[in-house]
Formats: sequence, C-alpha cells, structure tokens
Amino acid sequence: MKKINLILSIALLLLLLIAACQKATAYSYKIDSDGCIACGKCFEACPHNAIIYQGDKAFIVQSKCTACGQCVSVCPENSIH
Repeated sequence: MKKINLILSIALLLLLLIAACQKATAYSYKIDSDGCIACGKCFEACPHNAIIYQGDKAFIVQSKCTACGQCVSVCPENSIH
C-alpha cells in the first residue's frame, strides 16, 4: 500500500510540473496599440518574424511569439507587455 501511495504522489507531482511548464510557455507579448509609434524596431529585432504591421500599428502574431523579449528590449515607447 505504501508503494502505491508513493507512485500516486510522484504521478501527481509530475502532472503538476507539466501543467506549470505548459502555463509558463503559453505566455506571449502584446503591443499596446495606443503607445505604438510604428518605428519598426520591434519588427527588426524579432527573430521569429512574429511582428506584423496593420496600418500604422505593429501587432504580435501570438502563434509565432516565443516570449523571447527581444522586441520588449528595443521598444522606445515601452509599449510591449
């Protein structure tokens, strides 16, 4: 009975760790369109081609964003969160 409890405890711990990792990697950045000045610095900095322009504003393609933060570090308006 002790072995079964130990196995169940380990399995539960593994499930919790997997869920935590999935939640952590699901994050991606968003651009505040009111603050975006369309300077193009985020577009140039993004190694994953996740930044697009629609009109005079930049947007992040969520499916391409890996949350590497390259765009955040170059935004002069601090509009990427």
